[in-house]
Amino acid sequence: MGFTNYAPLAIVAIVIGGGFGLGRKPAFSSYFNKHIKSSSERATVLSSLSMFKTFVIAIANLGIGYALGLSIDYTLAFLGLFTIIFAALFRIQENYLLD
Repeated sequence: MGFTNYAPLAIVAIVIGGGFGLGRKPAFSSYFNKHIKSSSERATVLSSLSMFKTFVIAIANLGIGYALGLSIDYTLAFLGLFTIIFAALFRIQENYLLD
């Protein structure tokens, strides 16, 4: 998206990029539900992870907002590259999903 001004292509890229991220949430939820036996512990862990995620998003949005003020194209290109690197480093392995 950082290299095009063509709106339909940018919209398709946003939908595809968002779709890849949506598959991870149910996998992680299933993983935690299988490995944390106590209901109260599970609630605490999931709540803590949600709070941490929200905190990281809030801090990241400040930096992203500043970077967008400098250059929208470079910021989008950097975010895309960062996402690809992050997805490659932190893959969900099949043995995490097996019972």
